[in-house]
Amino acid sequence: MKDEALYQLFKLHEIDEQLITIKNRAEHLDLGKREKAAIKKVQADYAEDLSHYKELQTQLNTERIRADQAAEKIKKFNAQLYDGSVTASKEINNLTKEIQMLEEIGMDAELKIEQLEAENQSLSKRVSKINAKIEELESQSEAKRKQAEIDHVELKQAFAETGAKRSEREAAVRADILKIYNNARKLTGSTGLALITLQHRCQACGIDTPEKTREFVRDGKIQQCESCRRILFYREEAIES
Repeated sequence: MKDEALYQLFKLHEIDEQLITIKNRAEHLDLGKREKAAIKKVQADYAEDLSHYKELQTQLNTERIRADQAAEKIKKFNAQLYDGSVTASKEINNLTKEIQMLEEIGMDAELKIEQLEAENQSLSKRVSKINAKIEELESQSEAKRKQAEIDHVELKQAFAETGAKRSEREAAVRADILKIYNNARKLTGSTGLALITLQHRCQACGIDTPEKTREFVRDGKIQQCESCRRILFYREEAIES
């Protein structure tokens, strides 16, 4: 076979292509970054609603506490008025005034609660939809992150298994060809070989290959692409990429 030496190089090239593919997949695993960015956008777009809703909950909580505290004190002071523990008229008057003041506080708190709850009811529906969207995006992001962890383990194993085959393939390549191939690898940052397509182009960079070059390649002679400097290899079954 005239191109036996080049065919051995092609087998090494296949391994290098697989390693590059695995590495690229590992570097571009979907960690859910798009979803995280979408979450930030939703939060930014509806920041005013979310902030106002949070303030509303704080105000409601404050007024409910105020109303409960007033009611508790009223209950305590009424008990003192009617259990006989307070008998002096001055003390009775003071407790009565205190109760009246607390009742006003309680009524004011209840009125504010009513107003706040009306506003809260309207806003909560909108905020619920916003939070539901955020939760959905968070769930999607987390699912992708977990899947990426699984994929990373599998790719790491695949890289190790494929890499283990490289030494054997490399040993089968002629030293002079291997040197040119490795120089082309350094130059391109990928592999050092490219198929000549059925359209007579370098499959890697797309430049046309001269007829004389193709003839040399068919005869098993080392020829490099004029553009990317990869070693050219011609196969009748080569498929246009």
